[in-house]
Amino acid sequence: MAQTHLQRRNGCFYYRQKIPADLLVHFGQREVVRSLRTGKRREASAAGYEQGHNWSREFARIRAGGLQTVPRAVAEAQGLLDALDALPSNRLPKSFD
Repeated sequence: MAQTHLQRRNGCFYYRQKIPADLLVHFGQREVVRSLRTGKRREASAAGYEQGHNWSREFARIRAGGLQTVPRAVAEAQGLLDALDALPSNRLPKSFD
């Protein structure tokens, strides 16, 4: 069976996996690309199979509610809101009073 997630660049194989649409918010990117650190197709195929299995388990864990952190965009937004709340109120421009 052909390994469709393999890509060869500059003599090294990479594993590429699209992020499922329902999990895009958790990852903040459309695909995962990882170096398999080999230029040999047979080794890359075995490593790619292992990567595929690991990513499938990770996707299933997140869908099952095993994600313990909030998505990155939400965390960044909350950090910005907290920083704004920490500003002294007397620093607002007079037009806001």
